[in-house]
Amino acid sequence: MDHAASTKRDVLELMLLDESVEPTDLPLSLLEDITNNFSADKEIGRGGFAVVYKGMIRSGTIAVKKLSHTYMHEKKFHQEIECMMKVKHKNIVRFLGYCANTQGKMESFNGKLVMADVQQRLLCFEYVAKGSLRDQITDASSGLEWRQRYEIIKGISKGLNYLHRNRIVHSDLKPANILLDYDMVPKIADFGLSRCFDEKQSWAITSNIWGSLGYLPPEIHSGIITFKSDIYSLGVIIKEILTGQKVSPEDYDVIESWRDRLETSSQLEQLRVCFEIGTECTDYDPRRRPDAKQIVDRLVKAESMDRFTETDVVVQQAEITSSGLQQGTPKILRRGSSKRSHNEKDDHEGRQVKLATVREQRKAGDPMLFGWIIAGTAAPAAYWCALLEPKVALQPKAREIRELFCWSLVVAAAAGLCVRLQPKAGEIRELFGFYMVVTAAGYWYVIGEIRPLLGQCLAAAAATAYCLLLHDATVSQRSGLSENGSGSCGGVASPVPAPPFGKRFGKTSLPCSLK
Repeated sequence: MDHAASTKRDVLELMLLDESVEPTDLPLSLLEDITNNFSADKEIGRGGFAVVYKGMIRSGTIAVKKLSHTYMHEKKFHQEIECMMKVKHKNIVRFLGYCANTQGKMESFNGKLVMADVQQRLLCFEYVAKGSLRDQITDASSGLEWRQRYEIIKGISKGLNYLHRNRIVHSDLKPANILLDYDMVPKIADFGLSRCFDEKQSWAITSNIWGSLGYLPPEIHSGIITFKSDIYSLGVIIKEILTGQKVSPEDYDVIESWRDRLETSSQLEQLRVCFEIGTECTDYDPRRRPDAKQIVDRLVKAESMDRFTETDVVVQQAEITSSGLQQGTPKILRRGSSKRSHNEKDDHEGRQVKLATVREQRKAGDPMLFGWIIAGTAAPAAYWCALLEPKVALQPKAREIRELFCWSLVVAAAAGLCVRLQPKAGEIRELFGFYMVVTAAGYWYVIGEIRPLLGQCLAAAAATAYCLLLHDATVSQRSGLSENGSGSCGGVASPVPAPPFGKRFGKTSLPCSLK
């Protein structure tokens, strides 16, 4: 190996230690040396266009991709280098360098010796130890846990979003082209079919259809390539990660298949979001598919819903009384271990419960505080407009209705202090308060004989009855938790107390057995 090759070896070794070093050209002699002249025992992968070898240097291992039939695929070689020189992201395999070597060689042609140009085209990448995602694809009954699958889906989406922001269409996204490192971080690889679009370009036409069956979008048969082509491939990959199949039967219930492996209700929500994204991405109409940024935003939002720590899941809230924190009988599940006894006293767990309790009670108090703010501002204003401002020309009945409104609003907010409700239930209570005020006022206005005092009594009775109704539902729910230790679900503890209603604000409550 000559001096130039030795210098490039030093640069290559530095790249593995310093990620800020840019890709560079590499001599063929260096790549032959680190792969033992491309020996069969160094081969780690083979595809339609190239063979991948393991290259060994002092500071680590690299992957050397040797293209075959370089005369036929010279354009793909240039496209791949052009795209890889632009990108640097943790979810995209790192590009280290390239080799474009052409050497004259005497060959026999029609009985004569002629000088032929022999091309060698090679690309160098970081070595990703765990192989491809294709080897990790299984159904829900085995294989990777949900947290790992979710992180892989999110990582692929982030890498694709980065590519699209840099005007790059991958065009061959599939599990075999997604590599996994020791920490199971996904990295998008193989940019042989990629295209770099201009700033104002959003689509291209091709007469040659390349790619992998099952991951190609329907519009590719018309020769159209867009960013949404990658989105379709991503949707197929997401479904495959969830179900183990590129195309699952119509009656396949992905939620049911994951029933026994999900640990929290937030994971159930993440599963639902991923399945929805996979379905939307594989829509026949490219215009209906979400873009990569929207996908990443939805995945991040679903992940933020998980309010529980990685080790402890607080199932039942401790109660707070007027004298301070009164710790109830919280039930904690520690992953990888059996359920702990109610009477076991652990200082660390006690601190975890106390912190979770304070957070939840603060959230539960927000709607109550909102009701007091409304009552404190709207009531004096309404009373002043109705009774104390002489310049406002109001009829007697209108003034009495204003008085009825402010009194009922105060009663509705004050009655809410008698019970401690979940945040959503508190919002429903306030909504009912407004509805109750309008109903009582309108009824009194139509039946003129009923006096304001009777209307006030009706409003107070309605508000109190409604709050007591919710109070009874909450008490019965908590008593159910304390009797069997795990709510109405039997042996599986729910991480979130069940709401008093089956549906709230258009969202279906989670099945009990999956909470």
